[in-house]
Amino acid sequence: MKKRIDLALMAYVARPNTPESDLEEEVTHIVEGERDGFKFKAHIQARDPADAIEKYHKLIDKEKRNVISNIRLAS
Repeated sequence: MKKRIDLALMAYVARPNTPESDLEEEVTHIVEGERDGFKFKAHIQARDPADAIEKYHKLIDKEKRNVISNIRLAS
């Protein structure tokens, strides 16, 4: 199975900060990058851009476990 590769990850807030959004624990961030040669954009609720990237990686790890689990079930 070909290994998946993430390149050029970046994250930023989806909307400008406001006094109201500054009171929220998490706001929507956009994580952009390239995965397996395809560009992607993910919307993730997070505290800050670094937290958004960390949550993106957790989602990818979960996806990998689900794929492996599905392969085992199909065998």
